[in-house]
Amino acid sequence: ALSEGEDFECFDFNLFTGNALSFNWQNCITNFKGFDLIIGNPPYVCSRNISEDSKKLLDNWKVCKSGHPDLYIPFFQIGIENLTSNGILGYITMNTFFKSVNGRALREYFQEGQLRFKIIDFGSNQIFSSKSTYTCICFIENLPSSFIEFARSNKKLNNVLFNKIKYSKLDAFKGWNL
Repeated sequence: ALSEGEDFECFDFNLFTGNALSFNWQNCITNFKGFDLIIGNPPYVCSRNISEDSKKLLDNWKVCKSGHPDLYIPFFQIGIENLTSNGILGYITMNTFFKSVNGRALREYFQEGQLRFKIIDFGSNQIFSSKSTYTCICFIENLPSSFIEFARSNKKLNNVLFNKIKYSKLDAFKGWNL
C-alpha cells in the first residue's frame, strides 16, 4: 500500500538487525515494554546444521536444555519474553516440538507458563513446496490459561475446530499426545 501510494500516512520504519539469540531490545528502544504483536516464521535449521557460534548462544535459553535443539526452538522463548502483558505471538513453525526430545524443555516451558495457546497442526500435509517439513501455526497470548486449544487441519484454514486440552493432562517429558 505504501509503495503504490494507497496509504498517505507517514510511517517510521524501525528496522533493527542483529542475532536474535543475543539481541536485547532494551539496548535499542528507550523504555522498551514489549511488543503487542509478534509474527514470525522461525528459522528451520536442524541442530546438526547450526553454526558453532549459534550453538553456544543456544545455551542461554531455558528451552534449549534438552536434546540437540533445532534453531526454531528458542524463538518461542524469545518471542514470549518480548511480549507486552496482553501481547500475542503468532508463528508458523515446525511441529516436532510436540514429541521430540529436542522439544522437551520447550514443552516444560509452555506448561510452566500456562499461557493461552492455540495450535493448528497440519500433520504430514506439506505447506511449503520448497521445504519438506511438518508444520503448525501457533498463537500464544500472554494471558493465563489452564489449557491449550488444538486443531488438526489440511492446507485450508476454514472451519477449524479446536479441542481444549488441560496443561495438567500433558506430559512434557514423554511428549504431547494431541
